Amino acid sequence: MKPLIICYYDSNSKTPGSSLHRYVERNLDAELALVTSWSDLVLAVTRSPSAIVFHNKMVDSDDGCKQILDQIKRICIRLPYKINVGVYVDYENSPELITDLQSEGVVGLVPNPEHFGIDSSVEALRSIMNGKPHWPSDVIACLAQPKQKPKKTKITPVVDEVLDPIEVAEVVQVTTKAEDNTTRLPNVVYFRFNHYNSPKCTEELIKKVNCTWAMPDTWQQLTHELESGERTVASHIDMIDQAGTSVVEFVDMIQMMVKFMPNGDKLKIGVVITKNTNLKIVNELQQTAVTGLLLDINEFPLAEVTTALSALIAGKQYWPEHIISQLPGNKTGPARNSGILLTERQKQIANLICKRGLSNKKVASMLTITESTVKAHVSAILKAYGVRNRTQLVLSVNK
Repeated sequence: MKPLIICYYDSNSKTPGSSLHRYVERNLDAELALVTSWSDLVLAVTRSPSAIVFHNKMVDSDDGCKQILDQIKRICIRLPYKINVGVYVDYENSPELITDLQSEGVVGLVPNPEHFGIDSSVEALRSIMNGKPHWPSDVIACLAQPKQKPKKTKITPVVDEVLDPIEVAEVVQVTTKAEDNTTRLPNVVYFRFNHYNSPKCTEELIKKVNCTWAMPDTWQQLTHELESGERTVASHIDMIDQAGTSVVEFVDMIQMMVKFMPNGDKLKIGVVITKNTNLKIVNELQQTAVTGLLLDINEFPLAEVTTALSALIAGKQYWPEHIISQLPGNKTGPARNSGILLTERQKQIANLICKRGLSNKKVASMLTITESTVKAHVSAILKAYGVRNRTQLVLSVNK
């Protein structure tokens, strides 16, 4: 199997053509994967790449390269080896960027083949793929010279009278005490590609639910919110289609982003559905770590929407049967095993066992409950179906 190099570009950046890719792959005996979105990068990392090379335009002009490098390191932390990271530079980049990259542990730079030749790019990729530092002095010497920053004139303020330092300290203490007494409201991170009607959602719900809102519309913005400590995510169902992934992959991506952050186990995920959401999607959501359903305020009564959101903030399961039964894809005939009554939690566990074949330990980890609790639920499920073991349960459910 050929080693994989992920090339992470901004969607507006000029990227090498397919012929250049083939040349590089042939000379490196490696595979190049070109990704232009955060969700694609997260998915590509699951393929265990040898290296990630990101475009210099992905570097934030204010925060420098640290932010994107921290994001890349975080999604790669689950790999059993250290990932090699390089950066794609252009002729107009300054040596200041190089210094910044070196201080943050970047393995090396990949020069633009249009400026420095394709062989120099291949040589750089080979070094980075093998974890060898690559900072060619001839390339760095050709980069744009750093701009001279104007010298700051130190202004000495004129003070009419000297303040008593004790009085100043007292003022600071009072301010700090007031801030400590401020109660922080729960914040819901509403993740949606287009927030054209989100203001209605937030304005109406703020009156009913005591919370605040953040409304990211890209994976980078979502990452920023999660890094700031937010752990209550309301993702619209449309985002799964936008990501081009399965339901399980989508939820796993969000979980992986926070797994190694502080309080990563406190993550609560709700998915906003519409009246056109297919029942199959809901069934798949029930097999993941999603806490429950949320309802689009433009299609469902405000009271129902409020109940769902309150459940998410409280970390409670919410799978309303009276709404789910009305979704497209629901069978109108008598349901299989209609005489068997299970709680919502038991239905969720039964789905994980019968449709995904998960062990009690895996189910407990996914639902954030103890293994003994899972065993108790499984015993109740087996009794309800009148079977003795998990194999008979699977056959009974799927017959």
